[in-house]
Amino acid sequence: MASGYSATRRLHERALRLLAPARRSAVILAALALLGFAAIQPPVARGAVELYAAGSLGTLEMADVNDRVAAGNRQCAGMEWNLMVAGIPAECSPAPSLGVGVMGEAGVAVSAGGRAGIIAGYQLLGGSTEWTLESSMGGSTSSYGQSYTASAQGPVVKAFIGLPGPQLSARLFAGVGQYRATYKEQSQMKGRVDDPDAIWYSETYVGRAPGYEVGLELRSGLGPQAVLTATVGYGWLRVPKTADDDGDPGPELDFGGLRLRGGLGLSF
Repeated sequence: MASGYSATRRLHERALRLLAPARRSAVILAALALLGFAAIQPPVARGAVELYAAGSLGTLEMADVNDRVAAGNRQCAGMEWNLMVAGIPAECSPAPSLGVGVMGEAGVAVSAGGRAGIIAGYQLLGGSTEWTLESSMGGSTSSYGQSYTASAQGPVVKAFIGLPGPQLSARLFAGVGQYRATYKEQSQMKGRVDDPDAIWYSETYVGRAPGYEVGLELRSGLGPQAVLTATVGYGWLRVPKTADDDGDPGPELDFGGLRLRGGLGLSF
């Protein structure tokens, strides 16, 4: 009984020795297959350092600025009326409310297997509107206008969680930034013979505040190192205090709103 058990054990051990090379080969083949699979994945699916740049459109909540825009439109309409009463043809083109802005962002993203990572970038936000008044007298045309421009810029840091895929993936992200915001009003007269581009009035107000952003980014691989991105996000950036060089207070600036962004990333 014992001798039969020993013989069976020896046969089992011999079989294991014979199968060992095959098992090692299978492990090696499996490892190579995994490495090959990782290599053919686009950058959204594996760990990478990625340089990116993106542009976007976004909504703005500029209540204080739009109060000034409305006052400027009333001024434009009043000037048009006075010129028409004086027999001078004139036309006022009122300024639309400042409700849409153009934005840009660039930076570097570091991910771990596409599952999670950190983004460090620089963001620019801005929007502008303007009313103009054109008049004709003595065969010459002149144009007077006033612009209202709000902008903000600063560094941003974001954290993201990714859902990698072979060609299309997604990232959920949240971030914070520190911004320097600027508001500028400028009135300009054009068409004058003595000074064709005379600026009658220009004032700039500056403020600083933190801002926040959350969103969803969709990513489509273009190849082993390139990816297209499309982002839907929402940002909060309210600058409650602005002031000019003399310390006089300016309007509150609110860059908060929906942000739609498209861009390109290159990974290394």
